[in-house]
Amino acid sequence: MPCKFLSNMKKIFILFMGMALFCVNSAIQAQVKVGDNTEAATGANLDLNSTGYMGGLLLPNVTITDMGAIPTTFSDDTVAGAADAPALAGMIVWDTATKSVYRWDGTNWILLPYGCTSAPTIPGTMTITPTAVNLNGTFTASVPNVAGVTYLWTLPSGLTGTSTTNSITITGDSVGTYQGTSIAVQAKNACGTSTARAGTGTIRVNYPATLGCVNSTLPVGKLCFMNYNLGANSTYTIDQQMAYASPTGNNVADSTVYGALYQWGRQTDGHQLRSAAWVTGPYTGPFDANGQIPSSQPAYYGHAVYNITTATFSDWRSPQDSTLWAKTKTINDPCPSGFRIPTLTEMQSICTNANSPNTWTWVSSSAGGTAGVTAKPDGSTVTLFLPAAGARSTNMGALNVNSGTQACLWTSSTAATSSSYALFNGTNSISSGSTYRSLGYSIRCLAEY
Repeated sequence: MPCKFLSNMKKIFILFMGMALFCVNSAIQAQVKVGDNTEAATGANLDLNSTGYMGGLLLPNVTITDMGAIPTTFSDDTVAGAADAPALAGMIVWDTATKSVYRWDGTNWILLPYGCTSAPTIPGTMTITPTAVNLNGTFTASVPNVAGVTYLWTLPSGLTGTSTTNSITITGDSVGTYQGTSIAVQAKNACGTSTARAGTGTIRVNYPATLGCVNSTLPVGKLCFMNYNLGANSTYTIDQQMAYASPTGNNVADSTVYGALYQWGRQTDGHQLRSAAWVTGPYTGPFDANGQIPSSQPAYYGHAVYNITTATFSDWRSPQDSTLWAKTKTINDPCPSGFRIPTLTEMQSICTNANSPNTWTWVSSSAGGTAGVTAKPDGSTVTLFLPAAGARSTNMGALNVNSGTQACLWTSSTAATSSSYALFNGTNSISSGSTYRSLGYSIRCLAEY
């Protein structure tokens, strides 16, 4: 126990002993009078009133650190003290650190309530607005304000926010439907805490309209993708993409709907552009800290590096690195924040056949639009369109897989020395396999969940 604590306790103890001795000396009348009036007021053991001077009782001044083991982050209800403090129950002091009066109950220092006579009543009816927001959007919950109280808010998992006032701004961190009763608030003053007031109705946190959400056979039940291929025009809606007259055939450079063509494991460095120059590989180094081609190697940086040598597994780099992309987003994953490249399992989970768990329909370019495949979770509403963007081959970078007939999409999964892909090619179902990492395929980013 700090010496300062013992010193102050000694002073307080001496003060009380002095007052006790004074009382003993005056025990004949069982009352003590301090002041210039002659007698103590009837019923008073100690009377400090004086006709000559008006003042008050000045309590012993201490600081929290003098009170022993009192934490700096104490509550207004109970301040834990040193259990072995030599203080009498009922002793009161003025704490100069918190500007408050505390009493010793024999075990702890307790803040004396002031400015109130009872705990607050239950807060008034809660208002929640709006009741539907997009993922990471905000809404407000509030109750009528009452002066002299603070508010304690309780939120369910998936919703976040902090406030000590009668209003709180809440962020929808997870998609779902939340019951208003899961949002509660209590009013608190120095005398206590009220019964909780809960909200009513429901609050819905939705995926943004910019996402294409489809059914999945995975436990999550639904997967949401960006509405466009990485590198395509992000402002186009699904209808605009399908109506756009994308070129077909070989060596198509138009990326408006088709997007870019990435080599497996590479970052966005320019190599993915349909107009990017190609160089013969594999690239053997030096590599940067992330296993990528550094900008200090202009002969390779920003170029599509193609390799048809089986001894190096037709990879764009040698030695191979199968950790560049993964199920858990890596620094090399080119998808924007909040998104990642899907795994093969995730892609397969959205299309087990043409009618499960979504209705898949191949759309040809014969009507003048972009060919590709559509997904309808409810059997009628298109929420995802994967354009037939074609691919770059391992041989001299030619776009020799016909655009307009195949939608080839990388996954983050690997298979030995190859990497896995998902393919739609003129049918209403998905096929998959593994292939060379120097191929250039489309990427459709998946919202992280």
